[in-house]
Amino acid sequence: MEEEVRRRFEKIEATLAEVAARQAAAEVRADRADARMDRAEERMDRAEERMDRAEERMDRADARMETRMEKSDARFEKRMHGFETLAKIGMREMADIRRMHRQSAKEIDEKINALIDSQQRTEEALRAFIGARRAGNGHSGGRNK
Repeated sequence: MEEEVRRRFEKIEATLAEVAARQAAAEVRADRADARMDRAEERMDRAEERMDRAEERMDRADARMETRMEKSDARFEKRMHGFETLAKIGMREMADIRRMHRQSAKEIDEKINALIDSQQRTEEALRAFIGARRAGNGHSGGRNK
């Protein structure tokens, strides 16, 4: 029986050696996989750091943009207020011009009416003068009438 035990023992030993070899190969593969995983994690960590820095840059850019927008809005509001003020002043000026125009038109109408009256009086005086000249002063003066 010893021979059979020895064969069995050798078979078991061979099986154990094969299992040990497979285990060693599996450990080598696992070590390589672990190394690949470690490198992948390192790449992932670096990528996350780059993304964090990019997000920080974007946050700073957003803050700068927000500040610019606020300043731009303030300038716009200031300009709009200026335009509103100019429009109000312009409307007042137009009302003043209309008022002055109406007053000037009245004054011009009065002056024209005065000129018309003066012209009519002048024409009447001229007609009276001409009429008096035609009537004569008693001298014939050699003129034929």
